[in-house]
Amino acid sequence: MEGLTFIIFLSIPVYFIIALKKFYGQSLKKVFAKFLGISFLYNIVFWVVFGIVFLNALSII
Repeated sequence: MEGLTFIIFLSIPVYFIIALKKFYGQSLKKVFAKFLGISFLYNIVFWVVFGIVFLNALSII
């Protein structure tokens, strides 16, 4: 069961990279750079929102 979970966990980023490659039609290197950039921005947005919600729950802000 752990192997199946791991495969499903990895299938989302792989699918996203394949979709970017098909959409932009660029080399894998450029597509991977875009993937890293988009992932980085999503991660920053997630942690900012998480921090705001957490601080709001503690009545700090």
